[in-house]
Amino acid sequence: MKTGTRTTTVVVAPTPIRTVIGGTYSRDELAAIRTWARAHGHPVADRGLPSRTVLDAYAAAHPATPARKAG
Repeated sequence: MKTGTRTTTVVVAPTPIRTVIGGTYSRDELAAIRTWARAHGHPVADRGLPSRTVLDAYAAAHPATPARKAG
């Protein structure tokens, strides 16, 4: 019989890239965010997800307008 402690491996699900209310950013939205960020002096990479600071600044500058129902 073996003595000692049993070790357990914990598997953590990967974090999604970035979710926003209503879904994730599309490639076109990310490109628009990067273009806006560069024009406003924020450092952003050509690839990957922009920083939370950049995403928050973009969201503050572009408040979402509620969609109206047809009718």
